[in-house]
This record gives sequence, structure tokens and C-alpha cells, in this order.
Amino acid sequence: MSGKPADVVHLAAGDDKTHGGQPIASAPTGSAPPGRLLPNSTTGRFGARKTCLSCSSVTAGRRLWRRAEPGPTSVAGVEQLSTREVYANPWMVVREDRIRHQDGSDGIYGVIDKPDYALIVPADGDRLHLVEQFRYPLGLRRWEFPQGTAPDRADTDPLELARRELREETGLRAGQLTQIGVLDVAPGMSSQRGRVFLATELTEGEPEREHSEQDMRTAWFSRDQVIKMIEHGEITDAQSIAAFGLLLLREQRM
Repeated sequence: MSGKPADVVHLAAGDDKTHGGQPIASAPTGSAPPGRLLPNSTTGRFGARKTCLSCSSVTAGRRLWRRAEPGPTSVAGVEQLSTREVYANPWMVVREDRIRHQDGSDGIYGVIDKPDYALIVPADGDRLHLVEQFRYPLGLRRWEFPQGTAPDRADTDPLELARRELREETGLRAGQLTQIGVLDVAPGMSSQRGRVFLATELTEGEPEREHSEQDMRTAWFSRDQVIKMIEHGEITDAQSIAAFGLLLLREQRM
């Protein structure tokens, strides 16, 4: 938008596709439309990713989305016998898989497929920027770090997604975005994963929130305040607490 400073991303030296020591890859050209992720020898377990340097169907660090194919598939000793889509909306797909365990017994697995998200930790010295919004499933307002996925289950470049979520929810623009970790949301039932970015060299601007975020508010807090909010149950979002832990671990190593 006019009158707003452009986002600037500082990449780590020595690799134009590396940021903060972590691989950042763009979506493969001509990739399949968003849908259910099946187990695959190059992607690991349902929804997990592994780097594939010799396979054209997978780009390092990115999700391979593909539709159901007939026939059993075996992953880590668990054989997928069949799958069916139970429910779908623009944000998720719920499926039920019939599986066979290593001992030959059969079972079912309910899986929620959602696109990967970006969580951003905006930091300015001792201060951290949080957002508060109403979380409908909980029926509560919760403080957390800015985070989100791309619309319509799209698989978006993680760095671009982080930049956009930060701008939309807080109005902040980051001169530097550094990936500091990866989180699994609920690996017992969901394939969704998230990348955590530290945002620094911040410039303030106007938020560009979605209609569903109209009740959102933001504020700066000191590190001590964030710790107390976690201790007192004011911050209960597991991803935000884990991201704060990643930030502290990173600072201990520096």
C-alpha cells in the first residue's frame, strides 16, 4: 500500500535460499492443488516432511499435497488400506483412514489436514508484540503471537506467509525475519506444522486484518510480563508458549 515502507528480508550469507540457517523453498511449479496429503516415501509420516534432493515431486521443506490414490500404502510399518474424506472447508480437510498395524491388526485413524502456518515473534529489545482475539472453540479471548495460514488451504512460501501475517494482524513490517524453529501442532491427529520466525528491525503501520479478525487488538509487553502471563494462564496458546521457548533457547546459544 502507498506510503508504507517496503518489507526487507536479510538472508543469511552464503545461500540465497537460506534464512537464519534454515532452508526456505518456494512452492514447486505446477504443483497439485490443495487437498489431502497421503503418506509418501519422500514425505515421511502423514504430513511430515523430509528434504528430497533427487525427487521432482517434493521441494525441500515444503508440503506435497496430492489426492487419494487407490491401493494400500505403507509408512513406517503402518499400512493405509483405504481413506475417505469426511469433511472439508476452506481451512481444513478431515479424513478417516483404515490402517493395518505391524502385528496385522486393523484400525482407523482420523486425521485433520491443514496447511502449514507461520508464527511470528515480533521483538524490539526487551519488548514482545502480542495479539489478543476471541477464540471461538474455547469461548475465550486469548493473548498469543501473530500467526496464521494462507487462504483456501494454499501452500505458501513460509517467509512470505510470515511477512503477510505480521503485516495483516499488527501493521508491523520487519526489516529482518529469521526462522528459529518448527512446531507440530497436534501430531496425534493433525498433519499441520508451523514455522516460527523472529521479526526484528520493525516499522509500524496500519493493520490489514481480515473480517474475522475485526475484534483483534495488539500490545507490547516486556519479557517479564510475558512470563507472568504464561504463569497466570493469560497466555495458554501452546504454539505461542513453545515459540517463546524457542526464542529463549536461541538467545542462550548466542
